[in-house]
Amino acid sequence: MKSGLLCTVIALTVLVCNREKGSLSICFTGDLLLDRGVRTFIGRNGVDALFQPISGSIKAADFAIANLECPATAVATPTTKQYVFRAEPQWLDAVRKCGFTHLNVANNHAIDHSRKALVETGRNIQKYGLIVTGYGTTHTEACEPVEIEERGIQIAVFSSVLLPLENWLYLPEAPSVCQATSGQLSDAIREYRKSHENVFIAVMLHWGVEYHAFPATYQCKQASEIITSGADIIIGHHPHVLQSVSFIDGKPVLYSLGNFVFDAKRPDASIGIVATMHIGEGREPCCYLKPYHIENCVPIPMKPEESDECKKYLISLSEGITLKTTSRGWLLLETKMSRR
Repeated sequence: MKSGLLCTVIALTVLVCNREKGSLSICFTGDLLLDRGVRTFIGRNGVDALFQPISGSIKAADFAIANLECPATAVATPTTKQYVFRAEPQWLDAVRKCGFTHLNVANNHAIDHSRKALVETGRNIQKYGLIVTGYGTTHTEACEPVEIEERGIQIAVFSSVLLPLENWLYLPEAPSVCQATSGQLSDAIREYRKSHENVFIAVMLHWGVEYHAFPATYQCKQASEIITSGADIIIGHHPHVLQSVSFIDGKPVLYSLGNFVFDAKRPDASIGIVATMHIGEGREPCCYLKPYHIENCVPIPMKPEESDECKKYLISLSEGITLKTTSRGWLLLETKMSRR
């Protein structure tokens, strides 16, 4: 198994409870784009300026993981598709300094500049002190979970892109991003759970329909299948907007965290949440969400009045949840009462 470390435009954050003996916190964010309008911003302001307002929320967690929505490579061999992105490899240093420990590449843009560029991206992520998820020298390796162990807590992170990939040839023995189906993921999680009874399992999925506030019916079925197989949380991205949150068998499903660093034009694509999972030995995990808005590509934590409006919006989208305001963000709780 692979081993390593972990960590939206409304930020869905499962925030850290307390850093203490026998506890671990992991922060998740949505799409991190380092091209197009973001590239222009970097040229004017520098890459570090992208992360300064939000870095406190990221560094508060022991581990942090973002979805890297572009290859990071000097290899410029664009694939024939509508949207093609590429980041300069050295920009990954600022990502690490912001507090991120992991970058997910199981998405539909990691392959924008050929398989060679994908390999270079994997190497560059490692070069700048980060750990890659959803990638491997073969498809089987790409779908292996990244394992974390610290302070007596064990976590496994599974990552997969559930979307069709434009002009990308599936070659199972070649370097790949994980394209495991929900059924294949469920089988893998079920098998993994047999020998890892006490491991917390997080599943990151690149899925869904862009700019829709609600998941598709098939996603709800996929989520149920994955949770039933043994997963403890599902974290989603790709739709570029914040989507509804739900619980399945007491486990949180965050269908889409929204954008993180992005050249968003639409208001609904300019809010997201940072989600931080706090896992304590012998205690139920707790999930905190912290919202942000994107302004000129930069994620900025919301002020109290903005946060209150965002909270009402997320509750209006979701069913069976309560968001309790705390000093650490919104504590996500399950309620039996419908919120609609």
